[in-house]
Amino acid sequence: MDEVTKPKMPSLLGLQAEFVAHRDHVDEVLGRIVGMLEAKDGDKSPSLVEEAKQADGVFGKLPPQYEAVFAKYFDRNDGFSAEMDYLSRNSFAIFVPQKFSNATPAYLDFYKRDVRSKVLRGDNIADGIEEWCKLVARNLHYDRTKQTK
Repeated sequence: MDEVTKPKMPSLLGLQAEFVAHRDHVDEVLGRIVGMLEAKDGDKSPSLVEEAKQADGVFGKLPPQYEAVFAKYFDRNDGFSAEMDYLSRNSFAIFVPQKFSNATPAYLDFYKRDVRSKVLRGDNIADGIEEWCKLVARNLHYDRTKQTK
């Protein structure tokens, strides 16, 4: 029978040399990355939040295409308002004025106002807003065509 040969263990000096070479390479690459980032900071490029503000108008407000959907169901002159949060998630909120609210007194006491909010699916935001506006308007028995005092 053949004798089983044990695998040779690498020497500690060889491992240390490989480690030092790898560490030096990583330090060099990180130094180049930091240099590129510092050069980019001089450009004063807009941040992601600034780009979102420019793309969607005022932060927290509805862009025109979604404002048209909201205006189809609610009249801002009656006190209704809506906001949208784009960065953290696609949450859409309708703020219902006190005179149209059908929330319980306990709800109003705790939350101080009637807010109907929903997190929208990212693949079809416009239809999600329309469905939510239609549902909230039906729940409030609100018709925007009727004159209110």
